[in-house]
Amino acid sequence: MAKPKICVVGWYFFENFYKELKKSELDIFVVAHQTGDALKGLKHRVNPNVGLEYGAYNYYINNIWDGKSDVFFMHDDMEAVEFDDLILSLYKEFKRKKAGQGYVASGPHSGVGERFFYMSSKFIKIVKKEHNGMWYDEENLGYVNKHSMPKHWKPNRYNDGGPKFTEMVKDIERRYGFIVFYNLMEERLSLYRRGYDFIKPRNTSADKKEKRKAMKRQKKGRLEREIKWEAKYGEKDEQ
Repeated sequence: MAKPKICVVGWYFFENFYKELKKSELDIFVVAHQTGDALKGLKHRVNPNVGLEYGAYNYYINNIWDGKSDVFFMHDDMEAVEFDDLILSLYKEFKRKKAGQGYVASGPHSGVGERFFYMSSKFIKIVKKEHNGMWYDEENLGYVNKHSMPKHWKPNRYNDGGPKFTEMVKDIERRYGFIVFYNLMEERLSLYRRGYDFIKPRNTSADKKEKRKAMKRQKKGRLEREIKWEAKYGEKDEQ
């Protein structure tokens, strides 16, 4: 059986995860949104953070993908034990199901989404041919929440990538009959959300304090991001 390719979005650079990547015998490419020592020894490209993970996935599809391989797309804020075996066991199940697209969760309450998903080569070909790759918000310069995005944006615009991706997958399913949204759970995997553990609620005072600090940093960087946005796109509000 041919082996899948791996596309990783580089941002958080979880140390143990990158150690697993560097031990891997799979074909891995990191599309990073910032530089980091973790990238050394791995095939990678550092791009500006435009469109968040969907901007990175789109770059991979249009510039790196070999045109014939199935691909796993994933974030880098995760822990994965026995990475190659984990990937190949998931791959075997997706192939057995003949899935065109599917998600991977790390537990019954972790949820599924853009953090870890699979697309077959046939599915990617349609994404590339009919959608010119993955949709991403070209005006999102790294905004991940309401505190960091421009004030004049509509509510939750920073999160438009997920619904747009789901809409595309449903459209391809309807027109071509692919098996999609096939979800698998892998206990050797720990998926995080923007660097925070979202599998178990974090309610300790220390966790709340750290979260407040993170939100403060995001607010502090808001002006810089808005200046970049206005310089590139002007100050006109959305209609």
